[in-house]
Amino acid sequence: MFTVRHIRTPRWTERRYGTLALWVALWSTLGCAAGRRQYPLPMTAAELSVHADGAALVAYLSQPDASAAVCDVRSPGSHFTRMDEEARAALGRGFREGKIAPRVWLPCMEALLRSADAETSRALLGDVLQTALDTVEDPHLEFDAGEQARLDALQQLYAERDASRTAPSALTREVGAALRRDLQANRLGPAGRPRAADLVTLLELERGRWQDRAVDAPVLDSLVEAQDERTLRWAVARLPSVTMRTEARRRIVQLHLRASPFPEVRKEVAAVEDAVMRTGANAISIDDHAPVRGWIEPSLGSAREVLVEQHVPEQSARLLGYTSERPTPSILPELPTRGSLHVLLDGVSAPLTVCAPVDELDVTPCLAPGDVRVETPLATIDPDGVLHFTDWIGEAEAVNLSRQGRRLVVPFTVGGRRVAALEWSLQFRAPPDLVLAGTEPGAPGPSLDIVVDGRLTRLVYSVTAGQRQLQAVVEWEDAPAFHVVSRGAAGHPGTDGWPGSDGSSGSDGWSASCPSSPGSDGSRGQDGSRGGDGGAGGPGGVGGDIRVSVVAEPDARDRVLAVLRTVIRSDGGPGGAGGRGGSGGSGGRGGSGGSGTICTDADGQVTTLPGGASGANGSDGSRGADGPDGPPGRPGQVTFAEGT
Repeated sequence: MFTVRHIRTPRWTERRYGTLALWVALWSTLGCAAGRRQYPLPMTAAELSVHADGAALVAYLSQPDASAAVCDVRSPGSHFTRMDEEARAALGRGFREGKIAPRVWLPCMEALLRSADAETSRALLGDVLQTALDTVEDPHLEFDAGEQARLDALQQLYAERDASRTAPSALTREVGAALRRDLQANRLGPAGRPRAADLVTLLELERGRWQDRAVDAPVLDSLVEAQDERTLRWAVARLPSVTMRTEARRRIVQLHLRASPFPEVRKEVAAVEDAVMRTGANAISIDDHAPVRGWIEPSLGSAREVLVEQHVPEQSARLLGYTSERPTPSILPELPTRGSLHVLLDGVSAPLTVCAPVDELDVTPCLAPGDVRVETPLATIDPDGVLHFTDWIGEAEAVNLSRQGRRLVVPFTVGGRRVAALEWSLQFRAPPDLVLAGTEPGAPGPSLDIVVDGRLTRLVYSVTAGQRQLQAVVEWEDAPAFHVVSRGAAGHPGTDGWPGSDGSSGSDGWSASCPSSPGSDGSRGQDGSRGGDGGAGGPGGVGGDIRVSVVAEPDARDRVLAVLRTVIRSDGGPGGAGGRGGSGGSGGRGGSGGSGTICTDADGQVTTLPGGASGANGSDGSRGADGPDGPPGRPGQVTFAEGT
């Protein structure tokens, strides 16, 4: 059960610190293990999806261009897979500590609340409400802009969530009571006081009340006259009555209609109101109004460089991006087309952009997101008009991309007509050397057929090894550092020598006996034998033969060949390591000397008889000689021919 972690003392700061201590203790208990886990960045959504702990989610969301879509646990695309108690704790801690920015955390939580099961959503909202109370009462709130932004995000999420998702009822009552006590006792500062009042308003609206009145049509009308759209929006989201929520929604649309400057809206007020009430937007039909032209604001992903990071053996590539302000490569951002893509339609007085989300109830003429397309397999536009780039592509797609020049071009079409294009600089990161080797000890390297296309500003390698074909793209400036090698396998290792046998132990001496026989000496232990010699290592495999064809313009062929002759080679495999000599046997233990004794004759005369000496231990055998390493394999032949 959720309870308010709250300690009452006469002083505000002492009360807050008590609350904070309990809060920190809870989150530390739930999430300390995840907090210590570290993950390398950049991390794509596909890479996140293979991890199931909260630390991975926090690491991903901490990236500047992280997509909150990974938080949709029912998404068919790459997403975080398990929102359990540990992940909740890590997510909450990452947000409170500022690792996850509010602009990323808010849509992430919205996606979680939509897609998680009812119990998880309930727990998440309980976390949100409790964190909001603790933050309101934190004395640092008055001076910390980051904490104020986080509190605003908490309040926005709680205000705008789907009505079917609720926090634990006992917690909402206790939080509401705590906030009212804080306000009545004037315990909060200028930053906390209005935010606490807003939270109280939200909690009252959930009960169907506003300022101690039941919400009805006159109350909603008074909000319209006061142009209090924010409270009307909260009423739409939080009122328990479906009828009153609908009426609040209609009044928001009416406010927007009054303020619209568009002649198309003022002429068709009733029709626009009906459309927005039904669909949430005033989308213009492109069947009736054909696109004329369009453009993209420079701010849409401005000055970004796209970097293609190839994984040649797997024949895949990762798309990354960077800017002059953030030179470290990271994931590509998701880009909202609303406000950035503008299209002029025939018969419409002003350029349009993509429709706002339906919750905004915007009456402005706009383009339905479904009417906007991107003509590239590298990106898609979601139902909210947000452009998403693919994290991973196949190497064949990377090769096709390399042939398009130095720019990544994302064309936008409306009604089948190209209206604008997003263009970013494109560069291929130099891949690691491609080394293909024999798979069994001493086996030859594979024979390779290599075709290098040097007709563009990049070199495109196509390497065929048996039934396998590998491709790679290399920028001209990186060409001297990228090697393609056929290498023989290392030779068989030599066998290790047998260990020498241990020497046997010496015989023990006889013990002394009365009346006059002293103990005898033990005998010497036998020596251990020499260890056997290690076997010779096998010869390394022969490097595979390589045939290279070059496709290039006549004036560039010699330059391409000059580079390829230095970076394409066949290497023999190293000889197998010689076997280790066997260890010598251990020397045998010397026999123990017989023990002495004391004799007493009939007259009471006492005689002592000595014991014998122990025998010496045998010597350990010597270690056998290590076997010689095998000879290296010879390289294969590399031949160059002109392509067609």
